[in-house]
Amino acid sequence: MNTLFASAYNSATGFSLPARGAFGGISLDALSAIGITAQGDTDDYNLRRCMLPADWKAVPAKESEYQLRFEDGLGRLRAKVFLKPGSQGGGADMEVCPRFSVRLVTDETLQWAEVYDGATLIHRTATGFKADGNLDAFGFNASKQLEHIQATAWLAARQPDHADPLAYWN
Repeated sequence: MNTLFASAYNSATGFSLPARGAFGGISLDALSAIGITAQGDTDDYNLRRCMLPADWKAVPAKESEYQLRFEDGLGRLRAKVFLKPGSQGGGADMEVCPRFSVRLVTDETLQWAEVYDGATLIHRTATGFKADGNLDAFGFNASKQLEHIQATAWLAARQPDHADPLAYWN
């Protein structure tokens, strides 16, 4: 396992986070708004030492030994860090998680969308028939489904900055 990744479990000395920032163009400096503070220079060209807020914890992801999940003091998922081993080109990526999310749920013939505040379901659209016609270059695109569009509009009316991963956490 990557030694920088292994050392990431020692919160007393900080965590190695991607030096170039997170997905969506969020810089490490911008992360100071949620309490993550950069410490000194970079560990190497990919990673920079950072401290998490005191009540946060790093939890190894069940899906991969190369992923850490950062949870706040209330157990809410705040960010995911993916460290790539050297054999895969090395490097690291971080995804800062927004508080609210919209998920499309489907079964054999029906579909609906659900809006979540963290892990709590706060809204569900009416059930409609599953539509396979909304494809993009990569295949099925959930965001083009009517139920997903309705749920996103419902959320936007109540939380206009819902797509900003730094908004609404307090």
